[in-house]
Amino acid sequence: MNSTRFVYAPTDEFESARRFIERHPNATSQGAQVKRLQLGEHPKSIDKTLVVNGASTIYECRIESWEHCGSHVIVRVSDDAVEELGRAISDSPQISMQINDDEKGDCGIREIELVSDEYDSKKVTIRHSNPALRNFGNA
Repeated sequence: MNSTRFVYAPTDEFESARRFIERHPNATSQGAQVKRLQLGEHPKSIDKTLVVNGASTIYECRIESWEHCGSHVIVRVSDDAVEELGRAISDSPQISMQINDDEKGDCGIREIELVSDEYDSKKVTIRHSNPALRNFGNA
């Protein structure tokens, strides 16, 4: 299992994960939580996030809002995510993106292109020609 946001284990012993987070608080871009979930239970996001799989690494940005507009998605990131968004835009070609949003529903798209907004550094347009990997919820 591969996850950029959660730690999975066969038991509920997460003391080593807690110690790692305490010693390395910058290892997480969000406030870290350690919580035991039941098998099949969906972990809830702390915030709405945009996760971009770039050419060389994965980027996670906290978002303020997003909207699906047919062949593209418009995302506005929070103030603390502007630098991370810039790194994601520079790491091209981007492979895929995922929006984690417990209110509207999660979504994901492959074969994307991130296009920055020349007037607003917090805004990005994500172009895609393929259908969403997951439902866009109420977007």
